[in-house]
Amino acid sequence: MADDPQALRRIDWGACFPFTRLFRIFRLAANHRNLLLLLLAFTLTYLVGTAMDRIWRWGGYESDVGIFAETSERMQYLGARAAAAAMRGHLIGQGSVGDEVVPSPPIDPAGYGVFESLFGIAVTKIGLAREHPLYAGIFGLIMLVIWSLLGGAVCRIIAVDAALDEKISLREAIGFAREKFIGFLVAPLIPYLLVLVIGICLVLGGLIGAIPYVGEIFAGLFFFLALIGGFLIALLVIGAVVGSSLMYPTIAVEGSDAFDAISRSFSYVLTRPWHTLLYAAVSIVYGAICYLFARIVVYLLLAATHLFVGAGMTGFGTWNQHENGLGKLDLMWQMPTFSSLVPRAGAETAGTEYFASWLIALWVWVVVGLLYAFVGSLALSGVTTIYYLLRHDADGTDYEDVYIDEEDVDLAAPPPPPPTVTEFAAPAEDDSIDHDASGSETGDDVDA
Repeated sequence: MADDPQALRRIDWGACFPFTRLFRIFRLAANHRNLLLLLLAFTLTYLVGTAMDRIWRWGGYESDVGIFAETSERMQYLGARAAAAAMRGHLIGQGSVGDEVVPSPPIDPAGYGVFESLFGIAVTKIGLAREHPLYAGIFGLIMLVIWSLLGGAVCRIIAVDAALDEKISLREAIGFAREKFIGFLVAPLIPYLLVLVIGICLVLGGLIGAIPYVGEIFAGLFFFLALIGGFLIALLVIGAVVGSSLMYPTIAVEGSDAFDAISRSFSYVLTRPWHTLLYAAVSIVYGAICYLFARIVVYLLLAATHLFVGAGMTGFGTWNQHENGLGKLDLMWQMPTFSSLVPRAGAETAGTEYFASWLIALWVWVVVGLLYAFVGSLALSGVTTIYYLLRHDADGTDYEDVYIDEEDVDLAAPPPPPPTVTEFAAPAEDDSIDHDASGSETGDDVDA
């Protein structure tokens, strides 16, 4: 008998090409719970940075802008440049991170690359820690506390959504982050603490080597221990730079502690380096396209609002115009551009118009802040999905395997209802049917 022909009806692209799962990060990121939590995180970051800038000015630091303002402006520029390079497909460019930069549109003809721009962000952070160590230490600890709670909650929402296609509530997400707060707080610090401990041991070994005559002999005999220490430091630095982004997803997915987060993130990155680079490249390019789409939406939203509300305030140019030709709304809020969505309150206003300009700026800041929150949600969705992919590649664990607390009743399936027993009443005997001695039924309406 001939075999039945098999028709190919559909292809499981997720099984054939696992990286296609990264194309779900737009849906994972566009969750209003993520956006609200990250908008709160960015708002707290801005308030803390602004407050510390004021305190540093009172302490004698001379700057018209402020440490936080200068650093954040440069990092925003480098981030926009990385997104522009990703959309052009330039992972490696020809620019120099040391060049002086000025704000420019996120899409420009310069030949910068993604990795170069990301490296520039790292250099900016290192420069902040080197030039202002006290400021960087205090600000970093406060940020670590804020993002351990809010960022951990967002990672938990994304982890459950990516695995089970379930939306957990804000209460459940914040409760999980509060329960695992120590893990979220300590995990990013442990690699650097280990580097510090190993470095101190090497310094002590160097002190022994400084002893005349005997010290150099001991240093020469046991110098292999110093090389081992240097090798461990190199591994820790590489793992911290590359694998630190997977620590929060590890805790959110596995429900584990900081040491498990470090172990898994380092192990997956070091054993699957090419997979990690592939997934990172796909997520960066796709995330940049999603960011461009979101930025276009926000720009059109703001431009349309300014156009029509401004037309109403000026009577379509027939009245209520300033002597320099600007409309009333233009004085309070200038027309945004695609390269500069940040609201700029009018400097020539006074009285109620000045007060209204700041109210308008506040609402516009909320819209722009939601765009930043979406970018942060995209990044966390990307690294969480990458963690699922690397875990499946390294351990063969199913993508749907995620830690669920036994007390989490919202995600647990409701118990089946108890079986109901239906009582059937015995049918009543029909008086018209008689039974003869042989057991056969007879009746007036039954044929013989």
